[in-house]
Amino acid sequence: MQPKPMQSKLMQSKPMLYEENEIAHALGLTASSTPRASGVSIDSRTIKSGEVFFALQGERCNGAEFVEQALARGAACAVVEQSHPKSQTQNQAIENNLVNNSAKYSTSRLLQVDSPLRALNRLAAYARSRTSARIIAITGSVGKTSLRALLENILPAPVAASLGNQNNHIGVPLSLARMPKDSKYGVFELGMNHAGEIDSLASLVRPHIAIITAISAVHTEFLEDEFAVCDAKAEVFKYVSDFALIPASEKFSGRLIESAKAVRLMQIHTFGSEATSDYRLCEHKIDDGMVVARALLPAKKIVVEEERGEENGQQENKQQEKTRELRWRIAGCSQARALAGLCALALCDLLNLALETIAERLEKQQPLVGRGAIASLLLERPARQIRVIDESYNSSPLALSNALASLESSPHRRIAALGDMLELGERAAELHKAIAPEAARYCDLVFTCGESMYSLHRALPRSKRGAHRENARALASPLLARLKNGDTLLVKGSLASGMQDLLENLKQKVAA
Repeated sequence: MQPKPMQSKLMQSKPMLYEENEIAHALGLTASSTPRASGVSIDSRTIKSGEVFFALQGERCNGAEFVEQALARGAACAVVEQSHPKSQTQNQAIENNLVNNSAKYSTSRLLQVDSPLRALNRLAAYARSRTSARIIAITGSVGKTSLRALLENILPAPVAASLGNQNNHIGVPLSLARMPKDSKYGVFELGMNHAGEIDSLASLVRPHIAIITAISAVHTEFLEDEFAVCDAKAEVFKYVSDFALIPASEKFSGRLIESAKAVRLMQIHTFGSEATSDYRLCEHKIDDGMVVARALLPAKKIVVEEERGEENGQQENKQQEKTRELRWRIAGCSQARALAGLCALALCDLLNLALETIAERLEKQQPLVGRGAIASLLLERPARQIRVIDESYNSSPLALSNALASLESSPHRRIAALGDMLELGERAAELHKAIAPEAARYCDLVFTCGESMYSLHRALPRSKRGAHRENARALASPLLARLKNGDTLLVKGSLASGMQDLLENLKQKVAA
């Protein structure tokens, strides 16, 4: 009989995500017993006591090499591959070490499977099947993570959600596998850069509700054009059981609606600033870092009381439809932020939640770091106070246009530091150059870095050109030299363009 794994007091005190033998059942390991587990991890560096470790094969390293480290840090058990000879040798060495250190470990903590990634998907499917939570899938070209964060914080708890931007073939099953059984809502991002990927992820998530944030020219290195992007995002509709919420842009709404109807999804609702929107953003303004917005909501049937007659004073209840108006505030400085708030409110309205309460929660939500966060920096030598809009996490033509427009509300000099937009394929130079008129309109000076951004730099009027450099680190010096007190600085680029390095360089110049 296998000895049960030792459990620390810390592990025993944590709420359990999976009970004893539940993981074995989920993975189809009928001959194995598994301990209780408080979480799921794929990183031995950050794993917490009581979590199950999946030793995934990555592009740069094999998770099997870190199993002992994960177990030493208190992992409840580790899921490893058994099929390949190399893996078998590694697993046998690990198991021998476990036997030799039986005071610390138990061999029942090593679960051998055909593929740890497939096993993670099986655990994710099991987690999805055992919960009664309303599941919301978010996809789109921009704004997925920001909307996910809004919904995670304004929906009634408990809410399970993707962490960070874990929205690919690993992040989605990992997020699902971490969903507690008693969750009330599940909010998951679905990302892609090839056709068919959303289909695969959505089949696992099986959402009740799908939200498409926006469609634009992203991933055109792998997809022909924006219409191909639209069709790839629409793959989610095949798995939706309740309704979809889509942007009401003239260019893509019709195509999305037809895609939804093709798979017999009949409940479709739209949001946007267009007059045809079901949930319509009528106006918004920026007031000291807050978006103040007004929207019209679809008419809803309400019960009104009318007197039946003067003789008996009785009343009769009747239903009337009444168009609704909603005003709200949300931290940010762009129309994109207003539309994200509108989308969140539209979802909550369709879920029949109290919008007054939701609007109060919405007002407290700040933009995420790298996705619109606003900060004030006091630079030294010479002393200058500047306002920084941090959009350094990602970029695409639509996202960059939205970010540049956010500078319009600044009463002072407006500066942009822009890095390359990636995964645009052969159209990269063309799509970068096409942004130049907007950059010139909204900015007093534009600093650029990267091969593709040179096309934008050359298309700017000379009076708007700050400087161009090969990379973000090299751009920091000329940018710092020309920043003045009161400037608003927008920093944006795809993650690999290194604009976060530029921000770190600026922060090092902050006065002590």
